[in-house]
Amino acid sequence: MALIELNFMSEALGTATALNVVLPQRGYRDTDPERKCRTVMPLHGLADNYKSWCRMTNVERYASGRNVMIIMPEGGRSYYTDAKTGERYAEYLYEEVPAVCRAIFKQMSDRREDNFIAGLSMGGYGAFKGAFTYPERYAACACLSAHYYHTDLLAGEHESQFYKNIFGTPEQYLGSENDCEAMVKKALSAGKTPPEMYVACGKNDFLIEQSRRMHAFLGENGVAHVYSETEGVHDWSFWNYHIERVLDFFDEVAKRDKYSGGCE
Repeated sequence: MALIELNFMSEALGTATALNVVLPQRGYRDTDPERKCRTVMPLHGLADNYKSWCRMTNVERYASGRNVMIIMPEGGRSYYTDAKTGERYAEYLYEEVPAVCRAIFKQMSDRREDNFIAGLSMGGYGAFKGAFTYPERYAACACLSAHYYHTDLLAGEHESQFYKNIFGTPEQYLGSENDCEAMVKKALSAGKTPPEMYVACGKNDFLIEQSRRMHAFLGENGVAHVYSETEGVHDWSFWNYHIERVLDFFDEVAKRDKYSGGCE
C-alpha cells in the first residue's frame, strides 16, 4: 500500500486543504489503465482531522490485499454541511473531493457498486448524509458512534450557537436536508435504492440512544442494515475494532454485486 498526502486548493471552501489517500500499490509492470479499484471514504470526528484515521487506527493495514483505496478528507468542525454561516463543506466533500481524486487517481472507479462511505461520530453523520442525499453514488455506508440527531443541542444551552451556525434554528433543521430521518424519507419517496448500512455503537457510548433510535427507524422504513451494539465507549479502540469489520462488510456487499468484479 502507498500512503499519499494530497494538498490542493478547494474551490468550494476558498482555501487550501488536504486529504490522505491509502492506495493499492501495483507492480511497476502493471500498466493496465482500465484496471479499477473500489473506494472507501471514512470521515473523521469533531475533534479530529484528515490524519486521524491513519494515526489512530490500523486502516492502512486492514486495507491491504483488498484492492481498495481509502480517501480521508479534512472536514474541520463542519458536520460535513453547507453551514448557515460558513463554509460549503457538503459541496466540498460530496462534489469536489471525488472530482479532484478521480482527476488524479485514474484507477478510482466512479460506479456506485465500487464506492463506499463511512465515518465516526460527526463523520458518522457525514457518511449518513452522503449515503441518503446521494444514494445513487454509494453501494454501502457505515456509521460508527454517529451523531444523528441535533435538535436538543440546537435548543439547549450547551454550544447551541455553534450548532445553529451550521444547522440553523430547530425549526429550520427539522425536515430539512440536514435532518437524517427526512433524508431517508426523501430518498425512499423518490424511489431510490438506499445503500446497505452498517450501524455500530458502544454500549457505554454517550450516543448509544441515538444509534438505537436510528436502528429502529431504519427497520421501520425497510432499510437493509447490520446493527452492532458491543462493549465500548466513544474512543479509538472501538473505532479501530469496527473499521476492519466495516471493510469486511463492504467486501461482502461488493461480492454480492456481479459488477464488482471490475475491481479485482
